[in-house]
Amino acid sequence: MHTLKISKIKINDSDYQFKFGSKQDYDTILSQTSIVRDAATGLIVAGLFKKAISLETAKNAYPAFMAGFGYVTDNRGSYQGEKRKQETQKRSRTTEPVHSYTGGYFERQGGFTPICRATSFTREQNKAWRKQIPFLKEMATVVQENDPLRYSKLMDYIGKIQKDYTIDGLPFTTTAVNLSVRAAYHRDRGDYKGGVGCMAVLKKGVCINWKLVLPEYRVALDIGDRDVILFDPHLLHATTKGTGIGEIYKDWNRISVVAYVRERLIKCLPHEEEIKRARMRK
Repeated sequence: MHTLKISKIKINDSDYQFKFGSKQDYDTILSQTSIVRDAATGLIVAGLFKKAISLETAKNAYPAFMAGFGYVTDNRGSYQGEKRKQETQKRSRTTEPVHSYTGGYFERQGGFTPICRATSFTREQNKAWRKQIPFLKEMATVVQENDPLRYSKLMDYIGKIQKDYTIDGLPFTTTAVNLSVRAAYHRDRGDYKGGVGCMAVLKKGVCINWKLVLPEYRVALDIGDRDVILFDPHLLHATTKGTGIGEIYKDWNRISVVAYVRERLIKCLPHEEEIKRARMRK
């Protein structure tokens, strides 16, 4: 396997705010199975694993991921970049809702969600959710085989979380599924910091210019159909301004599946106790 060692450079996040990845942000493109390690720590910064998802698993999972097409959000200002409108200093909303949803489990967030719980998609589309699990298992295998140190840390942390909020013994509790959503520069939040990000892509039709860019290492990953990547989600990252040939969703589509551990799930009680706790606080 091709391995690169690259030193991290300092950047100013404000220089990248609300922008998509571009050629000026990277010097190296990973297009074959490769790993990038930090020159100082030796930790995996990014890894691209070609066709790591089997064809049969991908075919079975595609309609299950598309079952969430009806779930849209307008709370993705950081993802939509130029398509945002700022409502407050703390929150931005997209001018056009995007097809993006979460699977698995989330911690308490107050307001209308005072309990740890399964996400709306997992509850309402449970049959489709279960059909996504074999796909997530193949993603987990990539983590285990290529980053065993952080895989072990993830599994140790998972072991401390109530089983009500774990996924079939996998090193993930939660997924973010994006249906042809371009991502402006951002750093992920809420995930377990001792782990590693894992993302897989499914493509339909001809998709053009969908690279993931990590400017702190001047690296871009050219992620194809059924590829899996590992990367540090706390690094600044974005996609390039991807598109496709024909009508979106009908002729072409790019599904990205990000699987990770929600760090604050460790504070959750068993589900029945969460419900009792919420009732007592009313």
